[in-house]
Amino acid sequence: MQKCKFLAFLLLSTLILPIALSTIPEVNAVRVSEYFTCKFVDSTGRWEKKTSEFETTDIAVYVWCQLVDLEIGTDYELAWIWRNPNNVEYETTTFAFTAIGNTEAFWAWMYIQGRAPEKQPGEWNCEFYYRWVGGPTAFGFKVPFTIGKLAPPKPATYPVTIDVNQKKVSITIDGMTYGGSDMPKTFNWEKDSSHSIAAKETVPGEEGIRYVFESWSDGNTALSRTITVVGPTTYTANYKTQYHLTVTSDYGNVEGEEWYDEGSKAYAILDRSKVEADFLQEYVFKEWSGDASGKALKSNAIKMDGPKEAVAVWEKQFSMTFYSIIIVIAAVVLVGAVVSLRMRKKAKKEAGKPLPPTTYPCPQCGTQVKLEDIFCPSCGKPLKK
Repeated sequence: MQKCKFLAFLLLSTLILPIALSTIPEVNAVRVSEYFTCKFVDSTGRWEKKTSEFETTDIAVYVWCQLVDLEIGTDYELAWIWRNPNNVEYETTTFAFTAIGNTEAFWAWMYIQGRAPEKQPGEWNCEFYYRWVGGPTAFGFKVPFTIGKLAPPKPATYPVTIDVNQKKVSITIDGMTYGGSDMPKTFNWEKDSSHSIAAKETVPGEEGIRYVFESWSDGNTALSRTITVVGPTTYTANYKTQYHLTVTSDYGNVEGEEWYDEGSKAYAILDRSKVEADFLQEYVFKEWSGDASGKALKSNAIKMDGPKEAVAVWEKQFSMTFYSIIIVIAAVVLVGAVVSLRMRKKAKKEAGKPLPPTTYPCPQCGTQVKLEDIFCPSCGKPLKK
């Protein structure tokens, strides 16, 4: 009956403990000077094997304490409340006494072997309360102890997310490769654990498109790295998109065919404007076509918002040699015409004059002989010039 009254009072006292504690006198107030758990305490208060770790094969766990500043002749009541690993009250031990000295030792025990604590390994605790009869309940201490082998505490884990800004790019995490379509990927990793993440430097996309690694979201530019978990974190691999410019020409040499960052400007360049075709013809650069424009050897700016192609357009024309020959021929014809005209005019002028004789009579016989004859064909006489 006395125990039930004390427990009821103890329960009420714990609800108003802050107020009750404030009413405890500071002068000559009872206090706990020492407490601990051990394997055994004999009837004289002598303890053995101080420890906070108990096996399920141990008979009992003892809680020993010492109170000081007791009022001799005053009646006191003590209570030990034993709580299981779920912090649920298992049982309560009470003790009432009349102080015979200012300092006295007290102890209580809870059986382990063959009782419920044997089947409930884990971290237990014992709370100690005391009061003098008619006075407020005071909290003395709370002492923890373990029964049986405890599982090692679970290490803290943090969510770590790995992501990539281009879904056509894969990332390798701890040796396993994940496609961009699997991103973002979140792992619950233990605190202070180390993990490897790796990205590729260049990843081909569709024709004329590729993705080039720039850095991780924390500014690190290493393709492969080891990270240490210190808290919730996200690592994103950042890639830039590049487009290819194709420059083609049937003649000459071209420049500008390469990869360009998305949104940048590019130029197609040709090193010559004419190429000899044959003796009388040549190819002449006309303009740029395709995704390029302009009539100069260097095209107008090409905005690289996708794969682009620049094509040099050529025309076949007569060469300067051809025109030179034409000029020479024309000159020869002209000169010939002038000469012919002059000769015609001279002939016409001379046509009105009498023609000189082509024969004359032989002085010996009178036969007509040619001017070039030396002897007369008729008389055979020599002709005198």
